[in-house]
Amino acid sequence: MVLKLIVILSIAALTLSCSNQNGQANGNNSSLSGKELYENNCTQCHGSDGKLGNSGATDLSMSVLSDDESKNRIKNGLNAMPPMAELLGSEANIDSVVQYIKTLRTK
Repeated sequence: MVLKLIVILSIAALTLSCSNQNGQANGNNSSLSGKELYENNCTQCHGSDGKLGNSGATDLSMSVLSDDESKNRIKNGLNAMPPMAELLGSEANIDSVVQYIKTLRTK
């Protein structure tokens, strides 16, 4: 029972730590660039260079996901990563983040 409570609290903490640190609502994200959206919503777990790996986050500098795979992962989440579609607010914002993430890849 205690172990279940610890797991639930850990997941809740991970979800909160990977969420938007500036408290922006969906509508306020409409004029932000992919870089700004990433910095506001993703750096807590992935880091500013994509390499942080906090809470088991993927090293984005090594990602080989296609745009569609990246969009799907951002929209729906995976493992400890929560779904980000509602937080990012629009398909255009998700596309902007996907394009920015590709700039973090090592060549």
